[in-house]
Amino acid sequence: MGGLGDAINTWYASNNNLINDSGLNAILALSVYVMLACGLLSLASPAYMAIGAYIAALLSNNTGVPFPAQMAAGALLAGGVAFVLGLPLLRLRGVYLAICTVGFVAIVQIFFNTWTPGGGGNGISIPAATTTWQIYLILVFLCFLLWRLEGSALGRSLSAIRLDEEAARSLGIDTIAFKLGAFALSGVLAGLMGVLYARLHYYIDPNTFGFDTGLAALTYVVVGGSLTTIGSPLGAILITALPEWLRGLNDYRTVVNGLILLGVILFLPGGLVELPRRLQSLAREGVRRLGLARKDGG
Repeated sequence: MGGLGDAINTWYASNNNLINDSGLNAILALSVYVMLACGLLSLASPAYMAIGAYIAALLSNNTGVPFPAQMAAGALLAGGVAFVLGLPLLRLRGVYLAICTVGFVAIVQIFFNTWTPGGGGNGISIPAATTTWQIYLILVFLCFLLWRLEGSALGRSLSAIRLDEEAARSLGIDTIAFKLGAFALSGVLAGLMGVLYARLHYYIDPNTFGFDTGLAALTYVVVGGSLTTIGSPLGAILITALPEWLRGLNDYRTVVNGLILLGVILFLPGGLVELPRRLQSLAREGVRRLGLARKDGG
């Protein structure tokens, strides 16, 4: 048992950064999933993440506020900003909404680049506090919460809005309230992730919270499966871990990484969550053909 424990500790010591980043990216992906659940394409998550991260940094460096209170403050403030952002964007959908949220990310980056208390463009250092068990405990709790939401009346209302907003409104669903709720919840999740990120990596700067971070989060959801809660974490873990798993391929790593992602998108359009069903379908088809071949041979 001691040998196994030592092996696990050695493996964790060499992979803890990858493990932690995978969990954090999974939480960020959930913030995008919440928006897609009601048919809204938003790339504003990096801005909410920045708000949570800088709140954590200021509270850590200037006050004695405990870490759980920092998580609550960062998440709630980011959720409040997301709610306010949602008010003028309610009528937008698709690419128009995405473009506006990208603009919001740029505005937030410019703000923190010039914000003296946060170090401006030089960034700010923060004492570490986030641990692996905290990241995954929060991730599991959020996945369970959103999974229960999927099957509830609230989840069905969000699905109805995603499929046909006009029809949902005719059924008495308050689409404005649900969409604002999605904005706020997305902000809370990304803000919480920002706090965890800041208290894990010792240092943050505005460049961390750019458009590419939002695009990566969207990719996690699309690859994992945008219609189910579990798909987003799966996609985040795969895309975060793939470059490390393929490290032995050296110069071919990027090419193989791209081919794997392309294969998932082409052959699993519903995301990784479709893989078990697709494998089961292939197995049944193989059994059926084997049975037909035996009959023909007989």
